[in-house]
Amino acid sequence: MKTVIDAVNEFKGVLPSDRCVSIIMARFGFYDYKAGDLKLGAIFGGSKYWEVICTKEEFNQCVKELSEAKWMSKPVYTQEMKDKGELPSVGMKFIDVLYNKHTVVTAIFRHDNQVVYVAGKGNGKKYFGAELRECKPIDTRTDKEKTDDLFKIYLKGEQVSTHKTFTQAVIDGDFGDNVKWVGES
Repeated sequence: MKTVIDAVNEFKGVLPSDRCVSIIMARFGFYDYKAGDLKLGAIFGGSKYWEVICTKEEFNQCVKELSEAKWMSKPVYTQEMKDKGELPSVGMKFIDVLYNKHTVVTAIFRHDNQVVYVAGKGNGKKYFGAELRECKPIDTRTDKEKTDDLFKIYLKGEQVSTHKTFTQAVIDGDFGDNVKWVGES
C-alpha cells in the first residue's frame, strides 16, 4: 500500500494538473499498469482496479509540511564528530580532502575504518574510501556565526588564516555577503 508521501515523491511535489481530484493507485496489474502504479484520477463509488491514495488537498498539505520540516535534511559530518575521532555515518554528507577537495559527498557504507562513497554519474561512477584523516566536516555555522568567529580571532590579534590578516580576508570576500570592504586597501 502506498502512502501520501509516496505520491509526493513520485510526482516530485508538484501535481501536473490543476484539475486533479486525487491520486489513485493500481490495485493489481492490468493493461499497461503494474500493481502500485500511481496516476491522477477520480473514483466515485469505488473501483476494482484503482484505490484512492490521497486527495489533491492531502497531497498539497503533505508537500507543505515536508518543505517546513527541518528534521528531514540529510545529516552532516560535523567538527565535533571529527574531534571525537568518529567517521561519518552512512547517509552523512562530508568532504573527502584527498580526492574531492571541494565536493560534498554522501557516505554509503563503512568498512575497515573507512567510509565509502560514490563519485561521478553514469559510466563515470567510481567508489572511493576515506579514512578519518581524509574526512573534512561540513561547516554548519551560518554566515553570521562565521563572521562573529573570525572577528573574535581578529580581536585576539591573530591572523584569520595562515596567510591573511582580518582586513585582507574582508577585502577578499571571505565573509560572504555579510561583510563588505568599503575603505581603501
